[in-house]
Amino acid sequence: MNLLPKRSSDRRKFRPGLDHIRLTLRLLADSRVPWYLKILPIAALIYFIVPDLIPTPLDDAVVLMIGVGLFLELAPKDVVEEYRQALQARSTVTGRVKPSSSSQE
Repeated sequence: MNLLPKRSSDRRKFRPGLDHIRLTLRLLADSRVPWYLKILPIAALIYFIVPDLIPTPLDDAVVLMIGVGLFLELAPKDVVEEYRQALQARSTVTGRVKPSSSSQE
């Protein structure tokens, strides 16, 4: 039984995890993203590193994921999409993902 999702024939889909980290770093460096939104992932990372500053029952990783996810949702949509497409094109060019040919179907 194969539990892994099938890859699309023309492009790979945006993966959470490493791609979210790359996307967040690019958005943090972009001047089109408001400074006050950049506080979210930075504060979540600080909480992840030093969780005893604010004692809560939440797991540190959950706080980090919420902070990054909220940042990606609130950042300007056109800037986020621009970087997502750049990351997808970069991983296709570097050869990490092989597009499946239609002749093998």
